[in-house]
Amino acid sequence: MTETVPVRASATYQNRVAAAALIAVAAAGIAVLGALLSAGDRASTCGSDFLNFYTGGKLAFSGNIYSPGAEARIQSQLMGCGPSWEQFCRLPYFAGLLWPFAQLPFAAALAVWRCICVAAVLVFIWMWPGPRPVTLAVCGWSFPLMVAFAYGQDVPILLLAAGAGIALLGTRRDFAAGLCLAMGAAKPHLFVILVLVILVRRRWRAVAGLAAGGFVLAAGCFLAGGFRWPLDFWRTVRGPAGSPRPSTMINLHGAILALRAPWWMEAALAIAFLALIVWACSQVPLQPGLALALAGGVLLGGHSYLYDLVFLIPLLLTVLSWPGVARWLKWAAAFSASPVLYLTPISIPSPGLAHFLLPVFLILTSLAIYLARGRCMRLALRQRTARAGDG
Repeated sequence: MTETVPVRASATYQNRVAAAALIAVAAAGIAVLGALLSAGDRASTCGSDFLNFYTGGKLAFSGNIYSPGAEARIQSQLMGCGPSWEQFCRLPYFAGLLWPFAQLPFAAALAVWRCICVAAVLVFIWMWPGPRPVTLAVCGWSFPLMVAFAYGQDVPILLLAAGAGIALLGTRRDFAAGLCLAMGAAKPHLFVILVLVILVRRRWRAVAGLAAGGFVLAAGCFLAGGFRWPLDFWRTVRGPAGSPRPSTMINLHGAILALRAPWWMEAALAIAFLALIVWACSQVPLQPGLALALAGGVLLGGHSYLYDLVFLIPLLLTVLSWPGVARWLKWAAAFSASPVLYLTPISIPSPGLAHFLLPVFLILTSLAIYLARGRCMRLALRQRTARAGDG
């Protein structure tokens, strides 16, 4: 007993030192984010993502949310944007939610928006089921998260929605989880595989929550966009504004375009990766499976850019805190969470390193799951053999 106390005290001291080091790392990352915003703040320019959100909010309830002329006129008055203006490509309910922001001057609206995004990240760090210093460090040094703030994107809010949904499903609060995941309607193509996993796992209360949330959002679409919004929305997302600069996408579609490979190669690889992701999700508990499915949705979704790699964060955190995962995969997760891979810019027509981050990490994760599965099967076989010998 006398030897146990010093050991426990030493372990507690080491844990405190590690937590302090991670907090320092996170603080350094936040400082880098501040420098990035001061040097290259795109949210206050005509290339801003928040500008088209703000424009959608201005046109909400007018019946002209997807009117190119109305959007160009507003952005010209706000920023003097000429030929290069951003078109609103979200569902009408999103424009309705942005209506209060559009009643403020643009600079004030952007400041409030960023405060909400910061709050969303802090809540995600607080509620994610894992060591908070690790979550803080990963978020603080996430280059995609930095880019999201630089462009005024909404992915910090959607990260909270996805993280809350995954955490709530892990504690069997399925209906609330479904309501949170319904917010993924802002980027539905990224949440498709995650929803499929919920269906396959037969979490029907979560499905009910998704349906209830979807019904409210659909009603909001008709309220903010009028009865003709489905046709207007379809025309917008199918046009050039729906997928600008496709070769810079960090998903499978972007890599194929950057490599100038034939279309059938994308189809074949998409089927192969979908099969791999489905298999991997079936071999692990629900929470790691959902994090894996979310990352897979970013890879296979037809429209995802650098800031959408924020949705890889739940999988990185899961791997870093998952007991029994191979040490080499934890190192790969730590490397993927750092900004190192993003220092090489995407050079078109050649793909950059960011194009390969998702597919390589998903393959490594699936390989680690396969190897761990093999060890578990061999351990179970040895135990059965030992029991048979004892008998």
